[in-house]
Amino acid sequence: MASKKKPAGKTASPKTASRAAARPKSISVKPLSQVLSKSKLINHIANHSGVDSKSVRAVLETLEQTISAAVNKKGAGIFTMPGLFISKR
Repeated sequence: MASKKKPAGKTASPKTASRAAARPKSISVKPLSQVLSKSKLINHIANHSGVDSKSVRAVLETLEQTISAAVNKKGAGIFTMPGLFISKR
């Protein structure tokens, strides 16, 4: 007589587990005493996130293009970075 296996308890799916592992740990925010230039901002983000500066530069350039396209005359006229700022035309 074959016995039925009991279903295992809930376990995290591989997708959920990888998302949790991919999230960076929250970092303490320290006030910056100086205004950062673009290159200093890229270095700051790269140092604090563990991502290489070339990738940070690419993300910032894409973000810049996206904001410009959104606030363009033919665009939506507004760009929202959730939790940070809203930029209007």
